[in-house]
Amino acid sequence: MDGEGSTHFTHESRRSNRLGDLLAKEKLQAARKLTPEQRLLMALDLSNAAHFLHRACSKKP
Repeated sequence: MDGEGSTHFTHESRRSNRLGDLLAKEKLQAARKLTPEQRLLMALDLSNAAHFLHRACSKKP
């Protein structure tokens, strides 16, 4: 790979990280507006989804 291509990739990686950081901050701000009960219910839903996804991916054909 030439130097120019590497520079372009590095630039794109940094942009993606900034976008990810902005999205994470927005999600945290939205989560702070939730009540503790709403946060708990969301965590339980995510836990259940992770459990079922793990089971689905772990099944052998």
